[in-house]
Amino acid sequence: MNTQKINKITENLYNNQFEDVYTLLDDLLFVNLDFLTNRDYQFEGVNEFQLSVAELGHNKTIVFLLRDGLNPYLTPMKLLIEHTVQIHNLNADTCFLIGYHNLHIKNTTTIYYDAAEIWANQVYQLVKEIPISDNSFHLRFAALFGRHDAFRLKICRYLYENYRNQSLLSYNSSRIDYNHRFTKYFADDYAWAKNHCPILLDFDQPAGWVYFQDSLTNIHKHYQKYFVEIVVETDPHTDNFFTEKTLKNFYLGKPFLLLSGPGSLKYLHSMGFKTFESEFDESYDTEPSIAKRLAILFKEIDRLANLTVPQLAEMHTRLRPIFEHNRQRFQAKGQNAVGNKIITN
Repeated sequence: MNTQKINKITENLYNNQFEDVYTLLDDLLFVNLDFLTNRDYQFEGVNEFQLSVAELGHNKTIVFLLRDGLNPYLTPMKLLIEHTVQIHNLNADTCFLIGYHNLHIKNTTTIYYDAAEIWANQVYQLVKEIPISDNSFHLRFAALFGRHDAFRLKICRYLYENYRNQSLLSYNSSRIDYNHRFTKYFADDYAWAKNHCPILLDFDQPAGWVYFQDSLTNIHKHYQKYFVEIVVETDPHTDNFFTEKTLKNFYLGKPFLLLSGPGSLKYLHSMGFKTFESEFDESYDTEPSIAKRLAILFKEIDRLANLTVPQLAEMHTRLRPIFEHNRQRFQAKGQNAVGNKIITN
């Protein structure tokens, strides 16, 4: 293991933003794979990448960055990396992968970071002065969405049409995009969004997304107003990628229903957090079909909507020991320095 090179890579990782496909730093060529895959898991620039990396990567150590919700298993990303390793004759000292996945690609070294630990550290710095929630809320639900996706729109529309007066809603995007091959199948949702979105909460104009710093800075104005948040994670297909959307609730003392990959709650349990199975139907966490997980969430929303606010306040009181446990656990993680795990494949 080349410790000196690993230290050099991680030092550069913290000191640079990597706001392009390629960043050349001495003999290190960083490849930001976020720029090769869009949010719909479609690969962009395969031919261009293969031509340009052949020149730029010659006699360089290539460092692939797999971060920011990028799901390499839903793209040809692994095949592309394997091909690059092969044609450049790379090995574990000249090819590194950095991120939240170990792709088990031969002749590479993975510098693995736990996404939840990284985000806990970032979230804590912005919410540490906010008190834990009490049961003085008057709304049942919150759905606070920035960037559009099909799942978020389904949930926002469901709450708007059925429980608008019981919900705190934000949909900070007027850009409603569906893959052109599927537009006709989502014509109804598309028409609804065009007539009702954006739904603005903290901003005068929609940006199509919300920076997490803005989201966390504004959450103190809202979190005491509602009982439960409906969370749709950045990558709703994997079980180990969590951002401020989920993690802030552990510190604020808020229950949540989570649309993420199957096993996501189990993963959070492995980190020492507790969720809300004593009061909620969390069977969605073991359901492999995301459409069926969504249906279970809607059913649970309906059940909670039929409870009175005093009944939900009593539920909040019963959950208070879980909130306090999660807050302490989150604080410990948020204050810790984030480490990495080195894996040679």
